[in-house]
Amino acid sequence: MIVVDGGSRDATAERAQRLGARVIASAPGRARQLAAGAEAAGDAEALVFLHADSTLPAGWAAHVAEALADVRVAGGAFAFRFAERGVLLRFVELGVRARLALARLPYGDQALFVRASVLRALGGVPQAPIMEDLDLVRGMR
Repeated sequence: MIVVDGGSRDATAERAQRLGARVIASAPGRARQLAAGAEAAGDAEALVFLHADSTLPAGWAAHVAEALADVRVAGGAFAFRFAERGVLLRFVELGVRARLALARLPYGDQALFVRASVLRALGGVPQAPIMEDLDLVRGMR
């Protein structure tokens, strides 16, 4: 597990280290941080990009391995669900499901995974000031 800290002012780095993560520093910005994490992963066969405010579902590693067992699969994403309950949050989840069904465009807050070979072929994580996850997903297609 690699945590890329873009200059947080809380105890993120310390907490991550206590949990066994390798923590590296980066300039702020998700695209830069994702690229730094990918580079630090070295010769990993696949990468999972997870936002700090997101969690992975139980059995996530097996799901990634199963998806990537198909050589035609470049990567993927997990379902989007808020831990909190509420009508407005359920409406947002419905919107995400509609976007996925209609446009097949997951976003980074869904925990994206990608083959390292695909990421290298793309030239790494797209360095966009915002929506780098959308550029990454489009490249994975």
